[in-house]
Amino acid sequence: MILYVNLSDSTCGGNSPCYVSIQASVNAATNGAHIRISAGNYDETPSLNQSKTVTLSGSWNASFTSQTSNSSRIRSLRVTQGTLHVKEM
Repeated sequence: MILYVNLSDSTCGGNSPCYVSIQASVNAATNGAHIRISAGNYDETPSLNQSKTVTLSGSWNASFTSQTSNSSRIRSLRVTQGTLHVKEM
């Protein structure tokens, strides 16, 4: 399962399912999900507190067709249960 996050485009360039916050996508993610996050500064602290594995993949362009290194930023991450993999954040 792939989920998409974009702060400035609630349609994620036509990709679905689309979220405007990382936390909303983490909450909706199933075990093994990959969350693609568009470039930008996310003023949030996503938290994983469920027994599942989720991958956050940041720095995607608005159409989610390519990545630019380290162009997605978040305040911090919190994992109290489960496994969270982070790429290009």
